[in-house]
Amino acid sequence: MPNRATVGASFARIGHIFRYSCAIMSIACSSDTGGVAANSKWQVSAATVQSGGRFADSFSILDRISLEENDSALVASAAGIHFPASGGLAIADASEADVKIFDDHGRLSLRIGRKGKGPGEFVVPVAVRIDSLKRVHVLDAARDMMSIFDSSGIFIRSFRIESVNDSDFFLRGTNEYLLIGGDPRVGDSVVSVADSIGRIKYRALPLGKVTPEGLPMSAEWFSLRNAYGALAGDTLFVALAISDSIWALDLETGAVAATKLHIPSYRKPHPAQAGVMGDPTGMNEWITSFHTIVKLSADKGRIGMIMVTGSGRGASLTLVMRDSTGQWHQYEQAPAVRFAQSNRIYSLMTDTATILTSYRVGR
Repeated sequence: MPNRATVGASFARIGHIFRYSCAIMSIACSSDTGGVAANSKWQVSAATVQSGGRFADSFSILDRISLEENDSALVASAAGIHFPASGGLAIADASEADVKIFDDHGRLSLRIGRKGKGPGEFVVPVAVRIDSLKRVHVLDAARDMMSIFDSSGIFIRSFRIESVNDSDFFLRGTNEYLLIGGDPRVGDSVVSVADSIGRIKYRALPLGKVTPEGLPMSAEWFSLRNAYGALAGDTLFVALAISDSIWALDLETGAVAATKLHIPSYRKPHPAQAGVMGDPTGMNEWITSFHTIVKLSADKGRIGMIMVTGSGRGASLTLVMRDSTGQWHQYEQAPAVRFAQSNRIYSLMTDTATILTSYRVGR
């Protein structure tokens, strides 16, 4: 039986993929400008995050659903999840190398793919989206490959993306892909926009050389240049693994607004000791000694970001959220939030079972 993550995993081919019992984590960093000085035309602002106390004191459970599993269909490493407009839940399982689709009651309705490199197979599926035609799109990060299936799971086609290092994507319409990650071979952009056959139309947000506290670029920072995205209407929000700022890219106009967050309990990163890259234990101790960002989500004015300190069952999660009025708050002892809607948020936890829990603001 595969190892089951307690927080959920984010897989990206970034040179170094660190696996922990609680999560695959990236560095969340701080700088005086949040790295936004890369373009003087960007709108730059700052926001103070207010303390909201414990998560349990501000949110109440709406529903808790146990996802159907069996020995041949476990949820082992939920690298990517998607809530289709038609309902239900889709999970890209990087460990099991498949996609599982559940209905609104948690029943397993479809399993797509298997381990392999043939048509309709995956090596490391990291993200899944279902379009308005109910076609299933799956990104295989190990092969930089997009595969498309019909609503019954029958393989339609696949194509190679003209970009590497992507860990997530979003659909714009039915034939445009917004890829999150960034290809270090061609510059510092962390967003790539591709057409329906994987050709890159343009790239955006040149943030690949942002470092914490103005420190010079190093192998440690470069290996942790993850990016997280969230799409809300025509706005793509991006949080870097090495910045405590959030960027908002207007897909219609190309305008960029960056917000540096001042978070009360934020533990700032610090330089790694010499030789840590060759020491897995030392690397783990270093990146778990300060806050790391592991998830970003957004919907209709609400933005949610999960930060982590520690590792394994001793990990401490903090939810940083912007509400519909534009105010920012942090909530300690939070669950593993994976998705935020205008009126509720969702967490996905895997232990002896995989539980999808929905919450609303207020007790």
